[in-house]
Amino acid sequence: MTAPVCHSFSTHIWAAERSCCVQPDAVTWSEPGGARGRIEFSQLRRVQLRNPPGMGVASIGLLDLYPAHGPRLRVSSVHFRGFGQLEDRAASYRDFALALHAALVPHAASIRFRAGSTLTGQVALVFVMAVWTLLMLFGIAVLFSGTLEGWLALTLLPLVPPGLLIWRHMRRHWPRRYLPAVVPLDLLPG
Repeated sequence: MTAPVCHSFSTHIWAAERSCCVQPDAVTWSEPGGARGRIEFSQLRRVQLRNPPGMGVASIGLLDLYPAHGPRLRVSSVHFRGFGQLEDRAASYRDFALALHAALVPHAASIRFRAGSTLTGQVALVFVMAVWTLLMLFGIAVLFSGTLEGWLALTLLPLVPPGLLIWRHMRRHWPRRYLPAVVPLDLLPG
């Protein structure tokens, strides 16, 4: 019997600090007020691993566990201590995520493993990229048509760097499937 691998965090500034542990047959969680829960590996249906843009830390890792019944369990690599006070707990999060995936290998047939952005996040990014592309095409058309002043097209130049960053983010976080034995390390902070 190995010792459980644990990670503690809070998902926002008003949330109590939650401690999650990987047990041999389940993930357990507890909070200081006495709230606790357990998700058996046999009841787990989906695992979503993602790395959204950071808010004052180098990288945020999110791991969502979806059981067959009941609410999802979100595990975060960032601990919110207060307004503007973030604590990066990437090391214990990484250990927790790797231990969880190792424990889930025997249950892999009944669980969907997804990496990258959620469908909603990806649709929003595709919409932003479509608007960005239309603005860039408009700027190019104006620049080469000679119907309007060239300065109008040049006012769109500041949109180029953010658009390239969004494109890079979309490529890196495009939804994909993975196996628990081959965890996508690019989505784990640290």
